[in-house]
Amino acid sequence: MVLVNNFYMDSTEVTIGQYNEFLAAKGGDVSGQPDVCAFNTTYAPGAGEISDKLAHPMTYVDWCDAWAFCAWANKRLCGAIGGGPIAEANILEPTQCQWYRGCGGPSGDTHPSIDGNYGQCNDDSGDLMAAGSTCEGSYPGLFDTQSNAAEWIDSCSSENGADDMCLTMGGSYTGVGSGYCTQNQSDYFLRSDRYHPVGFRCCSQ
Repeated sequence: MVLVNNFYMDSTEVTIGQYNEFLAAKGGDVSGQPDVCAFNTTYAPGAGEISDKLAHPMTYVDWCDAWAFCAWANKRLCGAIGGGPIAEANILEPTQCQWYRGCGGPSGDTHPSIDGNYGQCNDDSGDLMAAGSTCEGSYPGLFDTQSNAAEWIDSCSSENGADDMCLTMGGSYTGVGSGYCTQNQSDYFLRSDRYHPVGFRCCSQ
């Protein structure tokens, strides 16, 4: 993990290899989810998962899968600085949102950058690349925030269940939208959705 201000953030998106360890440890047990995830009866990824590419970001997981993995790893899905979910109105506030602070730095830049320079990011290649191989960002050792896989964060529109709208941030390899730190999807992804361009990382106080 990388120290970001006063909290820690995974240096890359969670990989397929790491997620496979979680699946093996759980062995089909789906405990460890919040009550709003009662609908989620498996942590197995959706159809089409590229399980042989163990260094690639874990995708095809829904919001509940991501939340449960982070809890199992003694971390949490990135949300508000200081703990808990982040309100959508505050996701672009670097003093409040863990994910945005990590991507855009203390000044809330649109790109992940060190000393004003940002490297090549996988935001238009048409496919995922190995986690940590692209786009070192606003903190040394922090990769892939701008792109590669878009990332679930702890920010949802309601607490009803599978059909809640939940946020992803950072853009992906698809080239859809800007692919910047400020890119987010608040009206597209359901809590229960599993898509190839969507992964996650964890944070810790």
